[in-house]
Parts: sequence; structure tokens; C-alpha cells
Amino acid sequence: LFDVIGNAAEMVQESFQLVHAGRRQGTYGGFVVKGGNYLEGEMTLFTGMRREYPLFAADGSEQRNETTGFRVAIGALSAPRSRYPELFAQWQKEGRLAALTDAIDDAQDPTKQLDGIIAATRDPQMQAQLAQINEELKRNVSLIARQREEAAGNLIQSAALVAETINNYNIRLTNLKKDREKAVAARDQATAQLYAGAIANGRSALDGALAIYIDNLATGTRYTDAVIQAQFQRIQEELNRNPVLGKSLVKRATLFVKHVGEYRQQHRAEPEAVLKELLASSGR
Repeated sequence: LFDVIGNAAEMVQESFQLVHAGRRQGTYGGFVVKGGNYLEGEMTLFTGMRREYPLFAADGSEQRNETTGFRVAIGALSAPRSRYPELFAQWQKEGRLAALTDAIDDAQDPTKQLDGIIAATRDPQMQAQLAQINEELKRNVSLIARQREEAAGNLIQSAALVAETINNYNIRLTNLKKDREKAVAARDQATAQLYAGAIANGRSALDGALAIYIDNLATGTRYTDAVIQAQFQRIQEELNRNPVLGKSLVKRATLFVKHVGEYRQQHRAEPEAVLKELLASSGR
């Protein structure tokens, strides 16, 4: 353990990476320790001391180092007492399967049912074993929840890009139709036929992109509304930093979140109605 400088070098949560001329170079190396340790002498004891160690020894085994430790911190809840019930409820919710999907309510949550079984168990050994299993289950659920949150954010962003693509396809279709009308007016049948083929291909591409967008709506309902809303806020902040397409993609993402909410209630989406809203949001 690491308590005061000199007892052991403290392992820090950052991988070593070479920095040259203010820029990071290459890939991450081993782990970094700081502070030095008394076994290597007084000259190594500095709070700013940094040293890299490889993750594995020469024989491929895990690196073991008797001079390296880590800091263990134990702290009390630092919040107004009026917020204790709210914070405790949030802590209890962490690791619940019901937080992953709307398909499971609190009463059906296996992790909550297991809590009840543990509380009713009289055998201390069995209770301890079940509690260990329950904590491992909650850790896994918490990890899955973080992965799903990231996936939900990626879904919103990709759906916004699909909506932008649909708009671009529609612009091209509009221009092709105008060019075909000019060719027909000029009685240039050969050119008009070429434009007709291009229009058919363009419409097929637009319909394909629209189908992908609607599939994304169905996928969006697999996440809770709370997850969708939280990730939308994150994606909105990221997109607003894009000076080129940021504002446009924020509009697309906003509409996608609205469409997901409607799909969640109706369990279906009308392609023509969705397309009309997508194009209306573009002013097309």
C-alpha cells in the first residue's frame, strides 16, 4: 500500500507514452509509478518522480515489483442530508437489469429478486455466497449498461448522418428531375431516358437509406428513454463543436430522438410520414 512518500512508489492510472516536441508518439507502453521508494535510496524520493515499468517480465509472466504500491482511499458521503435518500436510491439502482431495458420492470428484476432471497436466507454461508454472486452480477450489469449507453450515443449520431444522407439524396433527385424535364421539353428522348434511369437509381438509394433510418428507430427502442435522452445531450454537445455540419446534425439527432419516442409508443413507423418530416426539417 502507498501511504506516505518513501514507503512505496505509487502506481498511477495512466499508461506511459513517449512525448516528443509536445506531441505524443507511438503507442502506449508499460505502467507508470510516481514518488520513488526508500529501498532505492533517498535521492529517488520526489513527489514528481515518474518511472515506467513493463507490464510483463521477460518470461511472459505478470510484472511483480516489491517497491510498487497503490493508494487506497476510504471516504464518507459528502452531501447534504436532504439528498441522502435520493443518492441511496441511485446507488441501489446501479447494476439493476431494469436499468438496461424498458422490457423489465423493478418487480421482475432478477437482481432485486436475488436481494430478497439473500435477505430471507438463514444460512450465513449461503447468504455470503449468494451476496458474492449478486455483486458480481451487478458489476457485469453495470459494465453492460455503460457499453449500452455508448452504443446508444453512437446510434443517435449514425442516425443523424443517415438523415443527412437522405437529404442529400433528395437534393440530387430534385436536380435530376429538373434536368429530365428540360430534356423532355427539348425533345431529347435519349438524354431524358438517361435521366429517368438515374432518377430510378437515386430513388432506390433514398428508399434504402430510409429503411436503415427506420431500422435505427426500432433499435433505439431497445434502450430506455432515460438512456436515449442522456446520450442525446452528450451527442448534442459533441456535434455543436463541429463548425461545418454541427447545427444540421443536431437537428437530425433531435428529430431522431422524437421519432424513437413515437416508435416506442406505436411500435411502427410510416416511411412516407418519416421521410416527409426528415425533408421538412431540412427546408426541402
